[in-house]
Amino acid sequence: MPWPDVARAVWLSWDAAERPAEGADFLLPENDTEGLFWAHIPRELLRPLLADTRDKPLPFERLREEPWAAIEEAVLDGSLAATAEMVTHAPETVLDSWLGRSGLELFGGDALAALWQRVPERLLRVLSLHFEAPSPAETAQVVALLSALPTSRLNEAVDVTLDKPLVRLPGASLGAVRRLLHRAVSEGGALGRRAYPALASLEEKLSVSRRA
Repeated sequence: MPWPDVARAVWLSWDAAERPAEGADFLLPENDTEGLFWAHIPRELLRPLLADTRDKPLPFERLREEPWAAIEEAVLDGSLAATAEMVTHAPETVLDSWLGRSGLELFGGDALAALWQRVPERLLRVLSLHFEAPSPAETAQVVALLSALPTSRLNEAVDVTLDKPLVRLPGASLGAVRRLLHRAVSEGGALGRRAYPALASLEEKLSVSRRA
């Protein structure tokens, strides 16, 4: 029999026996170092365990398609919060599902920082679209994105601001962009030299707007 079928049968037998602790040590995450069983845990058994992930971290790096399908559903229905560890190990198809169906609303703090590491191009695209045609409804997400921006993506984020009508941004987004450009200028070097004209131009336009 294929191993995934064997692993699934073991899980179902354990569940049918009312999940005994004795004799089932090999199913503990810390003992299944190769993911022989956790990679194939049936989704119907994983769902009840997800509520305990804060106290008993799951081996996300060892999970396969079926367990991730259960996690995907739990995050989308709001019964499970997306964490940095989930984002770090989730298949790209799962990340695409989360972003496509709920945007950035599911991510915050460390999870958003992890998302920058996984799908930076997609997040830069979100910023570019907002800078080009700002929507007040997107402001909170854009501010959070810029706050979580890693230094390794600072150069690309500055590129996204160039030749955009930044003065039309909602107040909170505008403040976040100004902080971004100040941050880039403070880095010095080639990045600082590229960011300074953009910052100076933005500040000049804001000054003119205030006087008007």
